[in-house]
Amino acid sequence: MKIRKDTQTLARRLFGLCLVDGRVDEEKVRTISQRILADKPRNYIALLHALTKLIGYEMRRYTATIQSAQELTDAEKSEIRQKLEKKYGTGLIFEWHIDPSLIGGIKMRVGDDLIDGSISSRIDRLKLLASSFSK
Repeated sequence: MKIRKDTQTLARRLFGLCLVDGRVDEEKVRTISQRILADKPRNYIALLHALTKLIGYEMRRYTATIQSAQELTDAEKSEIRQKLEKKYGTGLIFEWHIDPSLIGGIKMRVGDDLIDGSISSRIDRLKLLASSFSK
C-alpha cells in the first residue's frame, strides 16, 4: 500500500502520542485508533496501516524470542531473563519456543540482535568452512 507523505507524517506524530516513558502505551494506542475509526479522516485506512507498522517496529525492539531444542527449566529461563534484562533493560516481552531442528543450544532474538548458540548453526558454519577449503 502506497502511503502519502502527509499521511506518514501524521502517523509518526500520532505514534509519538502513543509513547509513555519511551514505551508504547496500549491504552493510548486504543484511544487513538478508536478516534481515527470514529472520525474517518481522509486516507484513514492508510493512516491506520502506517501507525500499525510503527507500533509493530517498536514492539519488536522489546520482544525477546528464545528458541531452544527442548523445553527449558524455570531456572534456565530465569537466568536467560536476567541476562537479557541486564543487557537490554527491564520491560522485555519474552516468547519461548521449542524448535527441535536446532539439535541443541538456544537461539535468541531481541529486536535486531540475534544470538545463535545452536548446534545446527555451528554445523552449518562448519559445512561452509569445509566447502571453502575444498575449492
